[in-house]
Amino acid sequence: STLRLNEVGLPASRTNSLSLGLQTDRVNGKIDADVTITDTNSGQRESLSLGRSYELPTGALTARIGLSTRTSGGTALIGSLGWQQTLPNGTLSLSLSQSVTGNASAQETRLTRLGVGYSHQLSPLLSGSFNMGLQDSLDTATSLRTRSTDLSVNMRYAVTADWGLN
Repeated sequence: STLRLNEVGLPASRTNSLSLGLQTDRVNGKIDADVTITDTNSGQRESLSLGRSYELPTGALTARIGLSTRTSGGTALIGSLGWQQTLPNGTLSLSLSQSVTGNASAQETRLTRLGVGYSHQLSPLLSGSFNMGLQDSLDTATSLRTRSTDLSVNMRYAVTADWGLN
């Protein structure tokens, strides 16, 4: 189990957060639960989420679902789903998540994100990876929507066991 107390931001926009998490190991993965209370200048937000991870023969599957209260009232569904497959010389991963955030003006934003990743070991010293993310951001008060895409390609050369050149 974990207990965290975080304080983030400048004095004029201070955010205090208290999190309590419980986790239990299972034969094929873990089950966990988290409760978070965040106090901001615009109000208090509580969230509760439950998660389950499965260790698969050649990968992993994770799922999380929960509810988050909005500082303006009401609740929002939050959650995530992730999958990773180990390949002979690399890994393939997919993720999907939805979260709700707020700012100091009590404006709520719903974030939905899809991610795809692939990494490949080209030689004992050289590896490469490709990652792509799509994000949809919706301001719940104004219905203003922003969509963004990010792409990254990375090559890594292992100079020594502890050092690499990216």
